[in-house]
Parts: sequence; structure tokens; C-alpha cells
Amino acid sequence: MSERGDQLDRLIRAELPLLYRVAKHLVSSAALAEDLVGATLFKACRAFPQVDGRHPRAWLIKILRNEANQHFRKRSSTEVELDDAEIGQTPHPEAEYFKQLELSQILETMQTLSADSMMILVLCDIEELPYLEVADALEIPIGTVASRLRRARLKLKNKLERIGIRGEFR
Repeated sequence: MSERGDQLDRLIRAELPLLYRVAKHLVSSAALAEDLVGATLFKACRAFPQVDGRHPRAWLIKILRNEANQHFRKRSSTEVELDDAEIGQTPHPEAEYFKQLELSQILETMQTLSADSMMILVLCDIEELPYLEVADALEIPIGTVASRLRRARLKLKNKLERIGIRGEFR
């Protein structure tokens, strides 16, 4: 195998668990998550010779995001448009709220959010990726990551409260 092939092999082996976890959070079934990851890896292998290699994890997540968006577009033709308002980088009380709830309740309710909201919550709050990597993966400014994350947390909090799940802010 060539040196470039070895690099791709190491990258895939290192990031495969992350890709699968993200895909599993985005779609309702393990089989569909596997399909998304498979399509992601296929496209990654084809495009790898042209990649600069600066942010390989973000590059793979970007491909996964595009595959998931394509799936959701097929499923529903409505897409949510979000503005790019920036917010401060201080921690939000919403983050503490979600720590107090059972993960299963959050994940089940997350499935009712838009694909954009789910993606930002999965990458930032579940996978705990740095905002810079998330910004690169989603091809948005870092301030937009923060504002979308805040709105996604608020949407999720409101949905959870509507079904009777409440937490306390500190």
C-alpha cells in the first residue's frame, strides 16, 4: 500500500467510531447510520488524493453531513434556514440543564429536531468537538456554531419541557 493509502487507512480506523456515533444520532436506525458511514467512506476514498490533510476529522464529518443532508432532502423537501447572528463565548445555562436529564430522553427528543439542530448538538454536546472543528466541518463561521448551538439547545429544552421533562438552571 502507498504512503497516502496508509494515511487514509489510519484516518479511517481512527475516526470510524466517531463517524458511526454521529450518524447514529442523526438517523433513526443503525442500518441507515451504517449506510451513511459507508457512503461517507466511499466518497472519502475517492477524494483523498486531493485533500490537503489539515483537518481530516472535520473533512470526514463534512462528507458525512452532506450524505445525511442528502438523505433528509429525499425524506423531506423542507429545510430550516438559520441566520448567522453571533453570540458571546460564555457558557450558557442550557448546557447545565441538559446534564441533569437522562440521556435517553434527550436523544429521543433530538430526533424530532431539524437535521441542522441535531448535527450541531451531536458534534458539540455529545461528541464534544471543539467549535473550530465543528465550524470547519459544517463550513460555517465559529460564531455561527455558537449561535446555532444556543438555538438548538433552546429548541430541545422547549420540546423537553412540553413533554413534561424539566431541569433546573444554575
